[in-house]
Amino acid sequence: MKDILIRHDGRQFQTRTSWYSPNGARLARTGWVYPPDRQSHSTDDAAAVLRLAAIDVHHEVRITAEAVAIVDAARSTLPADVRSVPLRATTSEAEIAAKLEAKARAAAEKERKAAEKDADLLQHLVGADADAIAGGYEAMAILAHWDGDEATVVNGRGFGSVDTRSGHRLTSLPVGQRTRRDDALALKLARRYAAQLPDAIRRRVREVRP
Repeated sequence: MKDILIRHDGRQFQTRTSWYSPNGARLARTGWVYPPDRQSHSTDDAAAVLRLAAIDVHHEVRITAEAVAIVDAARSTLPADVRSVPLRATTSEAEIAAKLEAKARAAAEKERKAAEKDADLLQHLVGADADAIAGGYEAMAILAHWDGDEATVVNGRGFGSVDTRSGHRLTSLPVGQRTRRDDALALKLARRYAAQLPDAIRRRVREVRP
């Protein structure tokens, strides 16, 4: 029952366990309902929470301290068969909120780094005209032709191991599907492997210094 986390939203106990989860039947058997217009099981009966806890022999169900407090406050009014079922909090709303905030910060930082990386990559387009970009893709075709081993053999020809996948992808990419990022990457790789390219292409893809 590891996918069950019981919370209280101010009105009801809820767990976002899906109806299709193996635990859906357990929840239904202990008095939880699954409204068709919602994505979670719910109940307003504290006894249903304790019935679920009673069959949780491996102590896998998680429950917030806030939900436990509401159940404990209602114990004296509950049926005798569940009144003494132990219930221990495994988390709290504050802890959940902190984890969500940390996750959001991590996602934002990842997005910032990706944007920074893209900005650095797009610098390869500065001063590059259509002929330079076309030269970048021609360079990809040449390098891919020499990279039949896909960088599994150290021979100084074709792409290095970190670039072989990207290089071959760019080579096979239809013109209509190319993005500015693809254009920039083609130029970046062409410049990285310029020593392997014919002079004519090397001149076309040469970086323009401001």
